[in-house]
Amino acid sequence: MMLTFIVFTFGSLLVAVQIAGGQMTPRIMAATLLRDNAIRFSVGARSASASAEHGRPAASSP
Repeated sequence: MMLTFIVFTFGSLLVAVQIAGGQMTPRIMAATLLRDNAIRFSVGARSASASAEHGRPAASSP
């Protein structure tokens, strides 16, 4: 029962974020989300992980 509630809650949150993201430009989303260092780290770690999985070097920031 608790697992069902958690899945429903996070699924609803994901849909809400997708709908909101469709109404905002990527520049606004990046400016809003990337202010927090924890989010920056998690996005960077995910992109590096995805690049490593596909055999590509991670993108370096200027």
